[in-house]
Amino acid sequence: MFSEPTDVSVSLLSPGGRPNRTIRAVAIGWLAILLAGLWAAEPYLSSTPVICLSRWVLHLPCPGCGMTRALAAAAHGKWRAAAEFHPLWVLTLSALVVGWVFGIGYTYRGWRIRPHTVAAIVATGAVSLIAVWVVRMVIWARQGELPAGFGAP
Repeated sequence: MFSEPTDVSVSLLSPGGRPNRTIRAVAIGWLAILLAGLWAAEPYLSSTPVICLSRWVLHLPCPGCGMTRALAAAAHGKWRAAAEFHPLWVLTLSALVVGWVFGIGYTYRGWRIRPHTVAAIVATGAVSLIAVWVVRMVIWARQGELPAGFGAP
């Protein structure tokens, strides 16, 4: 009377245990799409409203404030502007590229990265962001205005 339920879930792995074609395409394409989006958005970023929750609620820039504009400026080869928007843009871009390389390595070669290595990288990035934020806040307090790249709250 009743038939057995069938499994209609879609596996992200092929029968051999390797990621399927869709996952492989995403692994290769996400960084290119991100950089293309930053490149295309750069002319509009200075004229759009700020969407940072910290800026809206606390009227203070967050530790990552200016990073999107910095990466967009870097996508256009505007290195000095990128550094003014956020001095850690190089580290952020490097982390994206390394993550992309490891994503492709995992997808095609089965590379693995140890969880404690990921934790150390994330902790280093977080400490760096907070340290730069503190320095920028001290500059802001001394000058009475937001440092370059923060814009008005």
